[in-house]
Amino acid sequence: MENKIIAGIDIGTNTILMLIAKKDDGKNIITLKDVHSIARLGEGVDAEKRIQPLAVERAVEILKSYRAICDDYNVELIKAVGTSALRDASNTAEVCKILNEALGSGIKVISGDEEALLSFLGTVEDDAQSIVIDIGGGSTEIIRGINRNLILGRISMNIGAVRLTERFINSHPPTRVELDKILSAINQELKNLKFNSTSEKLYAVAGTATTLAAAVLGLEEYDSQKVNGCIITTNDIQDLIDNFLTLSVEGIVNTYNIHPKRADVITAGAIILQEVLNHFGSNDCTVSANGLRYGIVKSFFYKK
Repeated sequence: MENKIIAGIDIGTNTILMLIAKKDDGKNIITLKDVHSIARLGEGVDAEKRIQPLAVERAVEILKSYRAICDDYNVELIKAVGTSALRDASNTAEVCKILNEALGSGIKVISGDEEALLSFLGTVEDDAQSIVIDIGGGSTEIIRGINRNLILGRISMNIGAVRLTERFINSHPPTRVELDKILSAINQELKNLKFNSTSEKLYAVAGTATTLAAAVLGLEEYDSQKVNGCIITTNDIQDLIDNFLTLSVEGIVNTYNIHPKRADVITAGAIILQEVLNHFGSNDCTVSANGLRYGIVKSFFYKK
């Protein structure tokens, strides 16, 4: 098992991410390949409750390419999970059958609680008590834990960057009325959060957080090594939100070098992160470029 090469694949509402890794003779996990692609699998799911054919086609092409990469790296085990979009859609079974064939491996649709646990495991690298904020396309998970994998509290909320954009923003920049609806939806969900931050370190993980960090750092090209561990403040986030609200989606792409299928939802994602940090009374958070796919791999290598 020590030298087994495995792939952890996170099939999300907006992105499909893959980590290929192995474990060394100690406890260290060695990254062999880390791949990011945007499929927007959850396009239209909030309104239609179905995954659309074009979204399936995009996901199939990505998963076929991932399978080829796995073969190149002699991957012995593929562990793929589906999250919010696949949880919500009425046609999940037929979509998973198509995606399974493209990948050549089964896909497990996990619950929000399972997603929260794996995200915490994949993000936190020390034993300190911490809170992880995982903003996805369809849902946001907030997890409090300690000792890397002991979960003290968690919640999965149906607010995500894609979901809120599709639900409330008709064109970019959004109107004041649309912004107020987004804020109302976020804060309605936050009422269900049963714990508050005291002195814990707050981590923000997934595409919204890493995109915001890259924008704060002024990166012309995304660099996960520079983004991972970057601390961004609520002032940084508010400055970006204020700028986003003056721009079209094309303007965001051109100004911040953000992928078009991320640029159209980044405003909603940034507002979610800002409101969560405000809820906790925190002035900053540490951005992690790891998250769920790392948790999938760690859960395999560290299982007892």
